[in-house]
Amino acid sequence: MPDRGRAWPQQPWQGDDEVERDDDDPREGGDAWAPRPPGFAARARGEGAGGRHRNAEFVLDPRWVERYAERCARDAEALVGRLRKNERVLGKRARREGLEAWRLYDLDMPEVPLLIDRYGESLHIGSRLRFGDQLAALESGWWEAILAAAAEGADVPRDRVWAKHRQRQPGGTVGRRATRGVTCVVCEGSYRFEVNLSDHLDTGLFLDHRALRRHVQGEAEGRRVLNLFAYTGSFSVYALAGGAASVTSVDLSATALRRCDQNLALNGLMGSRHHAVRADVLRWLAEEAKRGRSWDLIVCDPPTFSRSKGMSGSWDVQRDHVTLLALALGVLAPGGSLYFSTNHQSFEPGEQFERWGAEETTSWTVPFDFPRSRPHRSWRLRAKEPGVQRA
Repeated sequence: MPDRGRAWPQQPWQGDDEVERDDDDPREGGDAWAPRPPGFAARARGEGAGGRHRNAEFVLDPRWVERYAERCARDAEALVGRLRKNERVLGKRARREGLEAWRLYDLDMPEVPLLIDRYGESLHIGSRLRFGDQLAALESGWWEAILAAAAEGADVPRDRVWAKHRQRQPGGTVGRRATRGVTCVVCEGSYRFEVNLSDHLDTGLFLDHRALRRHVQGEAEGRRVLNLFAYTGSFSVYALAGGAASVTSVDLSATALRRCDQNLALNGLMGSRHHAVRADVLRWLAEEAKRGRSWDLIVCDPPTFSRSKGMSGSWDVQRDHVTLLALALGVLAPGGSLYFSTNHQSFEPGEQFERWGAEETTSWTVPFDFPRSRPHRSWRLRAKEPGVQRA
């Protein structure tokens, strides 16, 4: 077989010390095997069934690299122009709402499939390039040119641009993190949150839930609030600020709960009204139902997929959401509300949603700066008043 180009291992740009399985990422995960990338010829060794691979080697077609090299200057110039326009239009509204963290670029141009978020004077960039495209973009210089263009268009220093690659592997999603521990504090209206720009695929503040956070704040006064899969506690901050009688934040990750406490402290909300619980959510809900406990307002934003060490098995939101919501409804007080959200791009709600009277709320929970990517879907479920039976 003639040499068609450079042979790459499966993770060409990552050393072992730069790669982490993204088990800690509360919302990432997906297929166990990545599809065969475009622009590659797969060697026979290591190839899985159906054209999918397991640690296979690929040969990078130089023609694919040339395509990216030819587009490099054109795409970079177009990105600079689009970002400057978005800074004027979207930035005006963000400033009016007191937002230092907002989405600047939401898959605006198909030639540059990126998600670019502004965090103060920094940019956080997520790539939607497929595996083969990502390698060609790196090899051709397109990727570096695009990052430089993003810095120019947003008027930030190049060293304040943080870019993440997503790559699916057996057991979850991996990301790149050569530099660690870079954090900053950003304002979202009246509230402050610490975000981590370097360590994970996400920063710890999910910008697409901004509208739902505000809604929870408006409903929280005098109510007992339960924040399931609380992660860094942004919903807990809003609920406490809204006058909740109590807020219980449940998460399996001790690191996440420490970051939750940090965010509460940043906003002066540490105190007896907040209770942090480190536990597996499904098992904890079952135990609390046996104790007869209940909450008036529940927020449930689970990960798409997880294999965390503290779990007895794996979590898959498509497979397990009905079990989760049945348990959550079991601790929802009469007349209470449960908000469920998922960022699973192909999520299909179970048939029980109709029986539960679930109302889809996606149309108003996705904020103004996410016009294209459909970052999540969300629903509201209500507990029946005493004496009213479910259909």
